[in-house]
Amino acid sequence: MVEAVAKTFARYEGSDVARTVHATTELFGRLEDDPVRRFGLSAPVDRSEILRRLDALTAV
Repeated sequence: MVEAVAKTFARYEGSDVARTVHATTELFGRLEDDPVRRFGLSAPVDRSEILRRLDALTAV
């Protein structure tokens, strides 16, 4: 988890900002997984679609 959080900080270069946005999205998705599984909920969004769109927006 420490490694996942470390990846969420940017150095303000385009490619680095794109990396941190992607890493932040993945981290929050992982944090969502446990309560979704534990309480039998369904994820409100398709994470792979969000990541695909973010990658398209942040392509450098």
